[in-house]
Amino acid sequence: MVPVIGYAFPGPSHYSIGVSSLNATIDRLYNRAVAPTVPAPARAGGRFSWVPGRTTVVCLAVAITFTAYLFSPLWWTEIGADARVLYAAGTLSARGGDPYNLASLEAEEDRLYNPAGTTRVFRHAPYGYPPLVTTALRAASGLSELHFYLATVALLLACGLGGFELFLSLLAWRGRALARVFFLASTPMALDVFVGNPSAILMLAAGAGAWLTARGRPFWGGVALALLAVKPQVGLPIAAAVLLAAPAAAAPSGHRLRAGLVAGLGLAAGLLVLAAAAVAFEGSSAFPRWAATLTSFGAALGPAGSGSEFSQSGLAGYPALMPFLPPAVAVVVAALVVAPPIAWTIWRKRDRMAGPTFAPLALAMAAALGVSPYLHMNDLILGALPLLVVAAARPRLIIGATLVLWAVGAPLRLVLAAALALAGVTFSASGRAGFGVILTATLLVSVIAVVNAPGQDPAGPAS
Repeated sequence: MVPVIGYAFPGPSHYSIGVSSLNATIDRLYNRAVAPTVPAPARAGGRFSWVPGRTTVVCLAVAITFTAYLFSPLWWTEIGADARVLYAAGTLSARGGDPYNLASLEAEEDRLYNPAGTTRVFRHAPYGYPPLVTTALRAASGLSELHFYLATVALLLACGLGGFELFLSLLAWRGRALARVFFLASTPMALDVFVGNPSAILMLAAGAGAWLTARGRPFWGGVALALLAVKPQVGLPIAAAVLLAAPAAAAPSGHRLRAGLVAGLGLAAGLLVLAAAAVAFEGSSAFPRWAATLTSFGAALGPAGSGSEFSQSGLAGYPALMPFLPPAVAVVVAALVVAPPIAWTIWRKRDRMAGPTFAPLALAMAAALGVSPYLHMNDLILGALPLLVVAAARPRLIIGATLVLWAVGAPLRLVLAAALALAGVTFSASGRAGFGVILTATLLVSVIAVVNAPGQDPAGPAS
């Protein structure tokens, strides 16, 4: 069992009131529409923490060692694999080309990374980010490839740590230094920085959306969630989870629907602003071209697929277990599988969930990760809040197993794969369900176990 458990009962807190006229206006509208009889409801107020033990030290040492190994010269040919695709898309757009045209993008990637007469070092990968991202990449195309990657690393670290800090603040987490080190050394965050994938931007958007909504600013929380559209196949399920469940951390049960609707209006407003900006910079024709590229990611999967070995190292969502089904159908089936135990848990603990609680948010975010149709290991940084709730719970076998798997499971898997390779046993995980599926499954099971635990609910009400 992992001795990383510690919990202090939460205390009361209140909404803060904005000083600007705009925030004051939104406050008045929100209070009239959502909480006319409860002017200052208590938030779910954590004071969550863990108590580190020897197992914690060992897990952290393994995680740090794996991160150092990942950035070692052994993998320098793979470093920045996703950032290179972004850089090629930006330079191609700056030269008047269309990054959503796969043939044009592959030619640009060859021009930059596989010049004629040299050994091929970069494997083609498609570009599938929204038009406004293309605008930003075109603006950054004047940087050298190295400077672009370093700027990407700085942005991802800032966004990742910023989002994680918002989750820690939301839970009123005590002893944050250890949690921050674990987050930076975690395999999802290390991998995200290594390949240069914008998952950390989603982390900031989810953290800001949940934090603002739970602190009585659901409209602005919804606006923040609009950034999740950077990766819609991962971001949209997370946005739905925050919209549905974050109001439970602030509003009494009778007012959560209205708070969610206000957050939904904010999300719609944010998406409209982003869409208008994209049309202004890229033109309306960019949207159908972008939508068409989203389907091309399926072609990049499988043993013969294209893309970096790291970025295509296996999917972490439950739909990956159903390759025989169309992706949309697989998502629906996965949602139908996870919905009943979550609904049963919420119904069983409905009395304790009448007041402010983090339980629905932890459940919803853990489930949203699992049903995502194109989830990779680096996207699992979005499991931070459910994992923190699990880490703060009372010791149980499933909790200890989950924490160990999330801390050192991926490094140990690579060690096992290397040992099998030395023994002549090889296999390809590309395009199939990867180790991340085990992480998403154990996380959801652990959150359900925590919420169902008898006695005080670690994700429970502030009173």
